Amino acid sequence: MGLALALDSDDNIVQIVKEAMATRHGKLPFIPGVSPVPVTGKVFGETELTAAVQASLDFWLTSGPYTEQFEKRFAKTVGMRHSFMVNSGSSANLLALSSLTSPALAELAANPQRSQWNSNTKAWQFQ
Repeated sequence: MGLALALDSDDNIVQIVKEAMATRHGKLPFIPGVSPVPVTGKVFGETELTAAVQASLDFWLTSGPYTEQFEKRFAKTVGMRHSFMVNSGSSANLLALSSLTSPALAELAANPQRSQWNSNTKAWQFQ
């Protein structure tokens, strides 16, 4: 009975989230010059809201099974062995820069002293 109750609860939660999504975040027609344009550019729907509620109900308020699942799927999607979720764009930039300049890369590490601007490709080239 406990499992059946849990499954019923999940179905109820999904239905409540669906109704809340429609009520609070329903699609309104866009009217140029009148409708606000969100500055964050966030895009989410019923699936994302349901996942957030389920994670909260499991009390995974920080990294946990959902994060691990995302990291694995994302790495596979972009053809990498690993990916790491971070808390912000600033942390992502720090992680990227630290990775590119890591002494563990030896001669492959990005080194500003061995770089030059290529005006043809409009990009920095590291030697």
